[in-house]
This record gives sequence, C-alpha cells and structure tokens, in this order.
Amino acid sequence: MRITKRTAVIAVAAVVGLGVSGGTAYAAGLIPGSDGVIHGCYNKTNGNLRVVAAGTACRNPEKTLAWNQTGPVGPQGPAGPQGPTGATGATGATGATGATGATGPAGPTGPQGPAGNDAPKTFAGEFQGTSLAVWSGTAAFTVTHNGAGSWSIHIPAGTFPTGTGVGNGCPIPMVQALVPGGPMIIDQNLCGPITGDGSVRLDVRSADGSDNHFVSFVVTAVG
Repeated sequence: MRITKRTAVIAVAAVVGLGVSGGTAYAAGLIPGSDGVIHGCYNKTNGNLRVVAAGTACRNPEKTLAWNQTGPVGPQGPAGPQGPTGATGATGATGATGATGATGPAGPTGPQGPAGNDAPKTFAGEFQGTSLAVWSGTAAFTVTHNGAGSWSIHIPAGTFPTGTGVGNGCPIPMVQALVPGGPMIIDQNLCGPITGDGSVRLDVRSADGSDNHFVSFVVTAVG
C-alpha cells in the first residue's frame, strides 16, 4: 500500500478529531494500544485513513492497517572521528611509601685489588733444649744441638726477603730461656742478605751452659 501526503494529512486530522471529541476513541480502547501498535482503517475507494482503537472493526470497503508507534532499531552508525586530546590534568597527591622489597641476589665477585704494602715479617718458635722437641712455631724450623747449652736455629729459605733489614740487612732476633729462665746469648745471626735465600740461622747459647731450658725466639724483619 502506498500512503500519500494527502492520506497522512487525513490520518493526523482524524487523530486530532478524536482528541477534540472528548476521548470517544479512548473509551473504546487505547491509541496506540498498550503494545505500542497503532490501528487504522484505510478506505480503498477514496484513500481515506482513520485511526481506530485496538479491536475496532473496519467498515466496508475499508482495509485494516496496523503499524508500530516506534519503528525498529536501525543499524549502528559508523564511529565518529576521534576528538581532540584533552588538557593535562593536575598532578595527583604523592602516594604512600611502598613496603621494602626482598633482598636481591649477591652480585659477582669484583676484581682483585692491587697488592698492599708488605707488613713486617715475623717468625716465632719454641723448643726444648734437651730433647730438641719443637713446641710451637710460625712455620716449620729445625734445631741443631752444638754442645752443652748451645744450639743453632734454622729458619727455612724464602721466609724473609733477601733485602730486608737494617744495618747488615738482617732481621732482628730476640731469644730468651724459659723454665728455668736465664739469659741467652746470640753468637751469630746469619740472614737473607748473607745466605742469599731468605733463610735465617741463629747460633745461641744459654749463659749457664745448661741444656735444661725451654728456648723461645722471635725474629722480625724491619726496614
């Protein structure tokens, strides 16, 4: 069916006429109906269209028509262009301090540092004068019994630098007798600059000429 401009004008006039007549159409039913459908009767002879309440029978030669007050939802339109970037907002307040994180893994070992200055080299030891048993020592050393109350103490090669010392270049020795005590005499101190290999030989003897002593010695390189 083709609805002309004239038909639409008649339909509007019919609706207005229903309103002016004090609600005659509303007494018969709702326009549009509760389902949103508008009902009408179209005269096939003269093209007139009148709006009627739901359930109203059309006259002869009218044709019953019905249409929705609201049409079906159309397809979604294309997206519009992106709008311009808004202005930068104000800086927010500083947040609370977070919890301390877990300790990270240990880093790799760093390179070896440069060699430091050599500390004074010290060698100490103690032995029994009669049995020549070594009681303690910075490192291994040996003792030779030369006679009653006389010994030679041998500190091995490489213990002291060959150029270390004062005067004649020898480390300074100190020897004492223990249990029983008594003075000790150093007869000879052969050291690195003389031996040429960093060893030390001390020839010592007890003032009382007795072997019955614990002999203690300390040799320190200086200079």
